[in-house]
Amino acid sequence: EEVVVMTVMTTAARTITKIISFTTFLAFSPLKTTAFLSFHSQRSLISFNSHLGDKYISSSYWRRHIEAKNYDIIKQDDPINTVQIRKGSVPEFSIPNDSTEETAFQRFIVSSHFCITAFLLYKIFSSASIIAPIQIVSFLPVIMLSIIVGDFGTGVFHWSVDNYGSLRTPIFGAVCAAFQGHHQTPWTITFRSFANNIYKIAYGTIPALLLTALIPMGLHARLFFTLFINWWMISQEFHKYSHMRQVPPVMKFLQDNFIILSRKEHGLHHTSPFEGHYCILTGICNKWLDQTQFFRYLEKIVFKWTGNSPITWKEDPAMRDLAMSKQIPFLR
Repeated sequence: EEVVVMTVMTTAARTITKIISFTTFLAFSPLKTTAFLSFHSQRSLISFNSHLGDKYISSSYWRRHIEAKNYDIIKQDDPINTVQIRKGSVPEFSIPNDSTEETAFQRFIVSSHFCITAFLLYKIFSSASIIAPIQIVSFLPVIMLSIIVGDFGTGVFHWSVDNYGSLRTPIFGAVCAAFQGHHQTPWTITFRSFANNIYKIAYGTIPALLLTALIPMGLHARLFFTLFINWWMISQEFHKYSHMRQVPPVMKFLQDNFIILSRKEHGLHHTSPFEGHYCILTGICNKWLDQTQFFRYLEKIVFKWTGNSPITWKEDPAMRDLAMSKQIPFLR
């Protein structure tokens, strides 16, 4: 009996180790946006996998906002007015001290998220196989439901950080500032590596995963919340791919088959006053949320309860009139 217990424990330990090693590998070896840099006499031609605008910004702007150690492009002896950078070809930041440089801390945060996820999934599936192997089949509807609700959840989250909060907001201040600034510089996200892109969201997902692990609940409920929290996290990476002109073949296949957010679907969001198409996991919930004007109802509720107006109203006053015209039974 002791031999059997030791064998099971050893197998479990090895499985957990493999899962953690794999997820850590993913976090530490992200797909990076490729860049081709070439120089022509006293002008620099810069071409990145990002949106390219028609306007230019001077190299003085470049020096203020881009770290030379990351992008060794402008020579120190270049005259200040001889180099022009095409707007959209370099990242611009809305948060002080922000950077596209991936750090060990970012990798640690992201790895912690996926290690907790691996532990939860192992605990869920191992428990199910012990209780009744057939129960694993019953997880399939839960997985599908988590994707649909996850897409809806990313929409509500995206709407909230797009319209409310600031850099001073607790926990999600950096996320609020990043999403709001993203409307002015949507190409910046394409320069971010996997960890650099999603680590800010991990500040919220890690506590949520820990609560999922600690609060007593059934296997199906635990699986649902574990996946839901991960869709919230991963959606930001899908968001990045929806802004890239060239994406990895696998991601292109998923976009073209509407499995993840497509460029076309998310492109509908990037028009002032940015009032719809908020879902960024798959985008499947966008149509009915926009048709029912779901977010106008939410905006009225928030305004009545807190007095806070969304940024959408400031972009287009007609949005305020539309929201305030909604009839909500529990609001007078």
